[in-house]
Amino acid sequence: MLVKSSAPGQNKYETLYRALLETILKVGPHCLLPTATELAVSIGVSRWTVSIAYGRLSAESYIRLVKRWGAFVNEKEKWPSPTNQEAEPSTRSTDPV
Repeated sequence: MLVKSSAPGQNKYETLYRALLETILKVGPHCLLPTATELAVSIGVSRWTVSIAYGRLSAESYIRLVKRWGAFVNEKEKWPSPTNQEAEPSTRSTDPV
């Protein structure tokens, strides 16, 4: 997986999240993704960065995390519908309400 450098104003995990999501959309369900450690070493980021991206993908039902096994791509039926997704992180307001 090739991860391009972060765009200005974009966190490393957001860049990784988008790259992982592109990969997930191309592979089939039940595909085993690399462990957080393997992926972090291969692309030169911290394991924490990978864990945050995997956590978000899991929260959005794109993947399921199985302890001691890894991360698996969920069936497309479990993915969020485009109308129910939140706004992209870069468009969210960070000002307190």
